[in-house]
Amino acid sequence: MKMGRPKEFDREEVLQKALYTFWEKGYDATTLPDLLESMGINRSSFYNSFGDKQTLFREVMSLYYQQTGMKRLAILQKAKSAKQGLWDYFNHNIDVAVAAYNPGGCLLTNTATTIKTIDEQVSCLIVQGVDRLEQTVFNLLDKAQQSGELAPNKDIKAIARLIIAVSYGLNIAARVHPDREMLFDMVKAAMSTLD
Repeated sequence: MKMGRPKEFDREEVLQKALYTFWEKGYDATTLPDLLESMGINRSSFYNSFGDKQTLFREVMSLYYQQTGMKRLAILQKAKSAKQGLWDYFNHNIDVAVAAYNPGGCLLTNTATTIKTIDEQVSCLIVQGVDRLEQTVFNLLDKAQQSGELAPNKDIKAIARLIIAVSYGLNIAARVHPDREMLFDMVKAAMSTLD
């Protein structure tokens, strides 16, 4: 009986390491040597397993979306009320943005700031992610308006867009000043639009 060749590395583990490298340095500034060092693999393993930097980055963005984006959508979708759902969403947003084990901010937001220089497929993934999140926030606000939690004269489309802008703004602010109190001040101002 022939023995299969042992796997040289744990794919999930090296993808996670690549994710943190891209998150810390940004797509443009991350070099192949940076990736090889952080992932702990050699050049031939890299090319055989991931192809190139762009292909790896697409896989990393998909992993990040599964880990973070899906959780945020679930918080909003399962919310019992718009206000509580948005507070929970922003709490999670801030937790990720300031976590000591993360490079700071949000990989998606950091990447979106360089959207003109990145791979078109990644750019499309980011746009789709932002649109999906905005629609989910809008749906929550719409439900709240129909139930009477929000006044009928509130422009919930504009508020949904503001919530998204504040969410991404939190991520950028957290890279500069990872101060929870300051970030919650931004959230309180955004949440006041619901009153």
